[in-house]
Formats: sequence, C-alpha cells, structure tokens
Amino acid sequence: MVRLAHSTGFNSQETLRCSQELDNLINLHMKYFSKRNKLSNAS
Repeated sequence: MVRLAHSTGFNSQETLRCSQELDNLINLHMKYFSKRNKLSNAS
C-alpha cells in the first residue's frame, strides 16, 4: 500500500481502496483472534 501511495498519491482512489481493503482484513484478523482467545480463556 505504501508503494501504491507513493506512485499514485496518498489520496488516489487506488490507494484509498487498498487502505479500506487492508482495514477490513485487519478487522477480520482481530475478530478471529479475539474469539479464539475468548474460547481459550473459557477452558
């Protein structure tokens, strides 16, 4: 994403779309590990 931002601009549609996709993936990752940790702690 950083390379994309440098080549197309930090406010370009491509960079913003990439940033949003990265945000979504990070959120999914955090939800997955949050649920996983809750299950481990409940045991």
